[in-house]
Amino acid sequence: MFSCLGAEGHSHVQDTTLQNVKDECYGAGATYYDLCVSSLSSEPRISKAGFADFPSFSMNISLENATSIRSNLKKILKNRSIDAATKETIELCIKKFDMAIDNVRSAISSFSLLVDPIEGSPAISFLISAQENVTICQQQLKSRGVLPALVPKLEISSHLIHTAYDLIMYALI
Repeated sequence: MFSCLGAEGHSHVQDTTLQNVKDECYGAGATYYDLCVSSLSSEPRISKAGFADFPSFSMNISLENATSIRSNLKKILKNRSIDAATKETIELCIKKFDMAIDNVRSAISSFSLLVDPIEGSPAISFLISAQENVTICQQQLKSRGVLPALVPKLEISSHLIHTAYDLIMYALI
């Protein structure tokens, strides 16, 4: 899904930049370290960025991913041959992804490194809500046996949001 290798196998990011990404993902204690590295390494602006930009990049990657999944769900919903239970589950997931996308957008717009140390960043609570919405959809698909091929993509979406959370928490230390 995210690759730091070009068509000819050459790295899009310089070795030092890739090492910086690895170091920062490690330093952030990223729960999904490999996803943190691969997603940030896929960001074209990473070579000119500092660590303070990583949370914003990660949130934007999460937003793009969630928007793509919602689009796929809407396409599937247009299929007239799906049964009522599948349709109901997909409609629920679209609503959950609408909320997740709104939450990630709110996290992006509210994020700042200049925060009250006691109150923290409102971006954190927006990302937690976004991840919860994605997880609810994922659980519904699993429990109802609907679209099993989509479940791993939702897991990645949830993990991308969690990665943004990890990077924000690290940036605020």
